[in-house]
Amino acid sequence: MRPLPIAFALTVSATCMALGACGGGGGVASTPAPSQAPAPSPTPSPEPVLPPDQIGLMSSEPFNALGLGHEYKPADGTETTAASAAQSVEISYDDAEGTYQISLPGFQPGTLVTQDYNGSAGQTATSTWNSIEPKSGNTAQSVRVTLQVPGSNFSPYTYTSFGSWYDETTDSQGFTIRREGVFAYGIPTGPSDMPLSGSANYGADLLGNTSDGNYVGGSASLQFDFGNGILTGSMHPLLSDGWDLSIDLGTYSFRDTTFAKGSTTFAGSFDVPGLPDASSWFEGAFNGPQAAEIMARWQAPYLREGNQGAMFGIMVGRKQ
Repeated sequence: MRPLPIAFALTVSATCMALGACGGGGGVASTPAPSQAPAPSPTPSPEPVLPPDQIGLMSSEPFNALGLGHEYKPADGTETTAASAAQSVEISYDDAEGTYQISLPGFQPGTLVTQDYNGSAGQTATSTWNSIEPKSGNTAQSVRVTLQVPGSNFSPYTYTSFGSWYDETTDSQGFTIRREGVFAYGIPTGPSDMPLSGSANYGADLLGNTSDGNYVGGSASLQFDFGNGILTGSMHPLLSDGWDLSIDLGTYSFRDTTFAKGSTTFAGSFDVPGLPDASSWFEGAFNGPQAAEIMARWQAPYLREGNQGAMFGIMVGRKQ
């Protein structure tokens, strides 16, 4: 947020000039000379948010990428297209051109073109706001992609980062349809670089959406036994309306996990609080040397005040 203009106070001083009188009568009272107020100082322009050295991760090798998105009608909160495990996200970096190529569900692939920077005035941006420039001859599109700057306060990771997309269109009846989603991407851990013994704990952040347009945050904890190929853990989502609403949705313990010794990927489902037979899933991958970081995408229902809802998102984390 840009700072408000600074208000200046004007100090006005008046100088009185005493006039002497001649002769033997009384003195003549002096009249104060009118004074002029100094011109106000110009209001300084707000400092701009500084561009980062790089808007995203850089790698000559293909990134891992995982994402989910949906479409819904804000007028009544109806989801018109649900998130699906069949969706895919792709993102790559062209070192020669210094550009990112991206492909999102339901949109034309193309090049990210930065339109604006998000962050504090006078400081390096923590995220960027980008359009997708399609290949020559394709129709222009209005979708915007927010990409977190790696290493910033909101993406304090080295080999993994994340972003989101947002767009609005109109259906045949004139209702607004919002299309939005989240994704994570990273520099993958090579099969020969996976730990084959020992164990590690990972702490992760959650980012997602509900089917009716609210937001999901929270945290996750993952424990890997690399020698025996065992994964345990849980996630703890928080529902928010983006303002002051924050609802604890409980602990979603992992179940039916899949992780083999030496594997660079993992998967599973959740024990959903209050909904023991509910369908859910997650799948993820390791990033960085020696499986330094993880990322995953997930989908699950939730129970709030007796009403069932649906949500989806990503988790991004690192070894603790």
